[in-house]
Amino acid sequence: MYVTTKNGVYFYDARNHLLKEVKKGDYRVKAGSQDFVAHAALNLIFVSDLEKASNREAAHIDCGFVAQNVYLYCASEGLGAVVRASFDKSTLRELLNLPANQEVLLTQSVGYPD
Repeated sequence: MYVTTKNGVYFYDARNHLLKEVKKGDYRVKAGSQDFVAHAALNLIFVSDLEKASNREAAHIDCGFVAQNVYLYCASEGLGAVVRASFDKSTLRELLNLPANQEVLLTQSVGYPD
């Protein structure tokens, strides 16, 4: 999983529970095509390593579970969240410098409701 904020792009290292900086700068606009994406507090970018996934369908199902957990957390904390499939895979692949075996499956914006 990757995260874009106004300060940069980060990779979530689940093993060590850390965000590791990938790039400095505001790249939120690249996370989707809707206007609000560029202004969201953060955008989550769900990436799957298709060589490690048991199959493509399982990768998508797992991604859905994680996105639902984000929705539940945001609801408990008064935050807004929107799952989006409107993004340019090639733009995100380039931004994240993903190898061929990794694919962007979904993006999710998180922010403060109006």
